[in-house]
Amino acid sequence: METYLNYLTHTLVITDACESGPGFYQAMRSDNLKKRSCSDWQATQFKSSQVFSSAGYELAVDDSQFTRTFATALLNNPNACIPIEEIVAKVSSAVTTNNQQKPNFGKIAGLKDEDGTFFFIAR
Repeated sequence: METYLNYLTHTLVITDACESGPGFYQAMRSDNLKKRSCSDWQATQFKSSQVFSSAGYELAVDDSQFTRTFATALLNNPNACIPIEEIVAKVSSAVTTNNQQKPNFGKIAGLKDEDGTFFFIAR
């Protein structure tokens, strides 16, 4: 991705595998997610390099609550737009309640992040 840094505005990596998060831990964001709004045009203008992993060093389960909740949050969203932070909150709550793993959300170490964010926009 470093080759394309000048061309990328928003980078979002989603991983759902055992021990998938540690490679990104250098700059993980805190548990207190910043509320984002789809009407915040500045968040779309500033670069973002984000990662959302299903687990840290703990084992991920085969029947993935992470993937199911992630997909459900997108499919059942009544709005035309949803920020990644809203998805992270829903998925993290469901996964930590039902499993022994803790999803992690943060900045990707080594890539430029200007505190922008990723929005899912319905077609």
